[in-house]
Amino acid sequence: MLNEVAMYRFQTGFFPFSHELDPKEIIQGKGWTVSFEEVETSLPWSSKDSYQAVLHARTLETASNAFNLIGAAITLRNDGFLTETPYFPLPEDERLLEKIIQKYGHEAYTHSTCGIGFIPDGVRIAARASNSMDYQYALLKYRMGCFTHSLPSVEIDPSYATEHLGKVAFRDVHIILASSIVTFYSVIEQLELEVRASASCPSRMNGKWNPPVFIDITRRLRLAGIDVEQPSVWVQRGKSTTVGSVALKNVQATKAPWSRGLYVRDKFIDVRDAILAASNLRSKVSSHRLDPKKVSALTAYDAENVRILARRLLLTSLGCRIFEVAE
Repeated sequence: MLNEVAMYRFQTGFFPFSHELDPKEIIQGKGWTVSFEEVETSLPWSSKDSYQAVLHARTLETASNAFNLIGAAITLRNDGFLTETPYFPLPEDERLLEKIIQKYGHEAYTHSTCGIGFIPDGVRIAARASNSMDYQYALLKYRMGCFTHSLPSVEIDPSYATEHLGKVAFRDVHIILASSIVTFYSVIEQLELEVRASASCPSRMNGKWNPPVFIDITRRLRLAGIDVEQPSVWVQRGKSTTVGSVALKNVQATKAPWSRGLYVRDKFIDVRDAILAASNLRSKVSSHRLDPKKVSALTAYDAENVRILARRLLLTSLGCRIFEVAE
């Protein structure tokens, strides 16, 4: 039961679709709670029974952290569809609202609304993540990566594959792609699912996995609940690039059933190989001092591959089982 006396109420502007909603559900995060309450609205997707996610928290800081964590979780659940939020939800207490305005300005709190799919799922994911700082930072890193670069799902749909997302000559795009790869790989590191290798213990020897490294990453993946037998999809479109070849060097891959011709060369690869490929894109191409020849060969698909992998690992680590590989 909600303690209405001890907690402030905040309007989030998140309006879930009615078919996804249990109006009686109360979702409990660490230090905060979300209920779904009926409101009057003129939103085009709403009905007479529209509900808004209402956040309950004891402090403004707790509400802000929960609000942004929920926004990040909705972005994660919606496969990169950006759910941009200001710093604060809208407090119903006028004294708190005045405090926000005086200290941060009118732009700091939400006055917008969002009606997209999986809002209740996003709140549940955020509630699970609220018990772990690693999960919270991983979620927020994922959303930051999406702010830097993400694509509508139609751009990845093989039915619409073209060459327009190949290499580009614009240097600012090179930086955007490289930065997003670094950020998405950082999600994997935050989950402690990166490849742990060194000069004295390399990840590969003679083109094959070094057994101690392979055993170590397999153990950590299984502890996180990752099915190591389920392959990852690695998107390859258009002409092959030097960067793409480096990422998948010595990787055994199976052609995806929807692959066809030049523009759709998608592969199924082992999830451990996918993590190593993402590590190569991060360490050998996208971070530290940039090599113009390498970074200019990056494509949007390289960034998407690391994003898709980070999303799978993060969602699964949080107990969300939504991944199915097409046969």
